[in-house]
Amino acid sequence: MGKEYAQIAGGTLVMANIMIIRKIFSLKVFEFENTGAVFSIKTYHPLHNNTPSPVIEYPLDKLLDIKIRRLLFADIVIVDVYAEHTDSHLRFKIKTSNVSTDFYNKMLSSID
Repeated sequence: MGKEYAQIAGGTLVMANIMIIRKIFSLKVFEFENTGAVFSIKTYHPLHNNTPSPVIEYPLDKLLDIKIRRLLFADIVIVDVYAEHTDSHLRFKIKTSNVSTDFYNKMLSSID
């Protein structure tokens, strides 16, 4: 019976390590900037590239909504903007890691 427990514990340890490694590889740093006229969202992986690349840059008056969907291993920032050329809205989904509630509230207060 001790051998079976060792096998279960070993399998659990392997799965935990795989989940941790997956979390590290999917890690993204999220930056939000509001200049008053334009807002931009940039992301980068801290281990691969320290230069943020813009994901979205739009005029602030076209911003409709920003939401966060919290998942087990990541957060998804959902940004809706107005698109004049189609007279509808565009939705951007940006996968990121650990956007704090405080940071999210600061984003919302900066665009109001």
